[in-house]
Amino acid sequence: MTAFTPLSTHNPPGHTPVLLVNGEACYESLTSAAGHRLSAASDLLETVALSASDQSGLSGCDLHNVAWAAHLLTSDALDLLRVSATAHERELSEAKGATS
Repeated sequence: MTAFTPLSTHNPPGHTPVLLVNGEACYESLTSAAGHRLSAASDLLETVALSASDQSGLSGCDLHNVAWAAHLLTSDALDLLRVSATAHERELSEAKGATS
């Protein structure tokens, strides 16, 4: 496995990846980073929900920008969780090896 995995939303075809996840990071760090992104996305979506009941609600470009930001954050979180699953398996394997 390569040490770095590109984030899927920031990796257009034909371009060199710029934003990468360190596959050698510990499980706890990866899941924490995913949690922060999910929390931020949740806050953005709550803003949309609350503004929908408000007369001045988000519309047009503002709504698109908030939705796009929530999409990027959740996509990043999914990528982090995928890498964290591998990190978790690696850490379990290392722990088994240390006790053998």
